[in-house]
Amino acid sequence: MLSIDLTVQSIAERHLRRAVIDNQCLGGGAIIIMEPATGNILAMAEYPNYDLNDPFTINNDELAVSWDTMRRK
Repeated sequence: MLSIDLTVQSIAERHLRRAVIDNQCLGGGAIIIMEPATGNILAMAEYPNYDLNDPFTINNDELAVSWDTMRRK
């Protein structure tokens, strides 16, 4: 059963984005908000965003430069 709360999710995404930008976190950031009494996950976010519908688009400039040089198995 999905326990993500849309309101909490949108607040988490907004504040995480602002915190990463304001603090110049070059590696980005992630947040998980959990309800301790039940263990339900109310929100999960990361910035810069990772689009599960487009998993092969690289959102990290440093990784994008070296992506083609990586060895594939």
